[in-house]
Amino acid sequence: MRWSRSVVAVGERVWTRRDTRRVVVAGATLAGGALVAWAGVPDLERSVFRAVNGLPDALYAPAWVPMQSGSLVGGLLLATALGVTTRRVTVGALAAGAVTAAWVVAKEVKDLVERERPLGAGLEAEVRDASVGWGYVSGHSAVAFALYAVAAPHLRTPWRRAALGLAGFVAVARVYSGAHLPLDIVGGAALGVIVGEAFRVVEATVAERWRT
Repeated sequence: MRWSRSVVAVGERVWTRRDTRRVVVAGATLAGGALVAWAGVPDLERSVFRAVNGLPDALYAPAWVPMQSGSLVGGLLLATALGVTTRRVTVGALAAGAVTAAWVVAKEVKDLVERERPLGAGLEAEVRDASVGWGYVSGHSAVAFALYAVAAPHLRTPWRRAALGLAGFVAVARVYSGAHLPLDIVGGAALGVIVGEAFRVVEATVAERWRT
């Protein structure tokens, strides 16, 4: 695998209007999702959950390993790998910071919203991965998308798309495993984007100052 470039090499981008729009949309999604989550489980969400959670059991074994990239340990391992492959200590350190922050903040949001997981919400669910605590937001989804946001500027386009696909896979796998409702993973992804963008800006700023 050939790793191509640093944040500084990508147009020396620290913050753009597109980044502002991305974070605003993510923030609105996170807040809007919390409001819906407080109100209950909409029929559409129930239908999506049943469709994804009802997929064959045989898919769980091959899905389990990539799903762990959204765990705290898995995310930290990938952050370390990113630092090693880019040969930038700051990249690895801030990626690890983004992973940790996403995990911690997700727990705070869970305690604030207090949404039940599928079984607790009264849905019939195939629980393949027993999880405890509240459901909104998904910590795995938050970690995966925070890591993607930090890593994306360091990847060539095909690998960037693959990384985004992995983050999306982690999120959907949490619904398939029975640990989360669909809105939980959407809120987690939004939170991950916000946290990841914040750490990406720090990393880009540090890189820019070191270069000068």
